[in-house]
Amino acid sequence: MTKRGIDKAYGIKKLMGLLDVKKEDILFVGDRLEEGGNDHPVKAMGVDCLNVSGWQDTGLVIETILEVT
Repeated sequence: MTKRGIDKAYGIKKLMGLLDVKKEDILFVGDRLEEGGNDHPVKAMGVDCLNVSGWQDTGLVIETILEVT
């Protein structure tokens, strides 16, 4: 989540710097990855993305990934 007017690509870049990770180390889960969607800037910057049907599914997807790994 980011403040209004700050796109998620900015937030991801800041997080990458804080955690010292590369784009290749990230999997972004979002429900609005299409052009014009609020998650699209992350996809446009080349981060691997997983599309979900709604924001409510994000937690379930992350829990499932953590259980498998």
